[in-house]
Amino acid sequence: MAGELIVFGNFKGNFFTNQTIALNKNEDIPNDDGHLVQVYKGEMTDVNFEESYQPSKYKKLASFVLINVPNVSIPNKTLDGSQSHNIHNFTQLILIEPRVTKNYVVNGKTYGVIESLGYGITENVSVPKKEKPKEEEKVPPPVVDESYTGQDEKSDEDDPKASDFHKVGDGCINFVNGCFSNFWRILFYLILFLLLLGLFDWYNNRLDYCGLKEEALLTLNKEKLILDSTKLAYNENLKQALASISVIYFYKNTTEFHLNSIGNNSPIERLFRLMKVYEDKNFLIEGHHSGHFLEPEPNLDILRAQKLKEKLVSMGIEGSRIQIIGKANIEMLDYSGKVSTFFISVGKEKEYNRNMRAQVNYVNKP
Repeated sequence: MAGELIVFGNFKGNFFTNQTIALNKNEDIPNDDGHLVQVYKGEMTDVNFEESYQPSKYKKLASFVLINVPNVSIPNKTLDGSQSHNIHNFTQLILIEPRVTKNYVVNGKTYGVIESLGYGITENVSVPKKEKPKEEEKVPPPVVDESYTGQDEKSDEDDPKASDFHKVGDGCINFVNGCFSNFWRILFYLILFLLLLGLFDWYNNRLDYCGLKEEALLTLNKEKLILDSTKLAYNENLKQALASISVIYFYKNTTEFHLNSIGNNSPIERLFRLMKVYEDKNFLIEGHHSGHFLEPEPNLDILRAQKLKEKLVSMGIEGSRIQIIGKANIEMLDYSGKVSTFFISVGKEKEYNRNMRAQVNYVNKP
């Protein structure tokens, strides 16, 4: 009998992909096949066998449809009193809400273990027919010489030469010759045995060495993957922390800090604390102005960047960790040309807008 098995149960399998690390949420999906996943063996347990294949019941947003999944072990199913094969190839296998439980990198590929509920259909299963046991061949009876009387036709006593011949074979000389012959044979087999034993020990030691080397390489690659992931999280935390305090504002046509940018727990104060924590990073200060029509002071962008650097250095940041650059008005945040009035005290007001600023970014140390 032949046919396809339709199976539903718990699935656990091994996979690999050419992708070495997980994509960052800001990265685009690759256009090539580098991110594709190949499941190359697995096992299904607690299975139920169904009569018809209905994949639409299990296809949903959190499911993956795999095609041509080989080497999947499922419990034996009885077909017409015969047992099917234990290893099957699935033409289609749906992983329902899969999760990766282990992963590691070897030779530029990511390997791992994936677990989920599984539903799929196998290739045709053929069941071999039972063969009838062969009948035992009957051995013909031995041929019997009916004229045999139990005595030899001629004894040694009737032939004196034959008697003398047997006497020559007896005694010490024949015994010694046999001992020497057996000695060299035994010595040969003993040397051969010792040689094979030595080769066996060498092979086992080599296997142990190769196994330890491979295990160490897997551990190293796993630790490297964890380190790379930690570095990404580390840089992402810095980027998020810097986002809310990276812009320092100034008043119109001056290098005077805006009142909201200085003081206790101000953006400048928090910038200083952030730079102290991330000692492995350098920083770049970009100076900006709102155009020469509103701010005719020459080199105002460079002067603002220099003013912020001097302030941070005076608070305790090494000057070698801070670079400055002027951006003039090429990256304006407000193109309206308007200014706002900021009340400082009675009779004292100053003007500003969002273009009158210095902005801080981080860079990795060389």
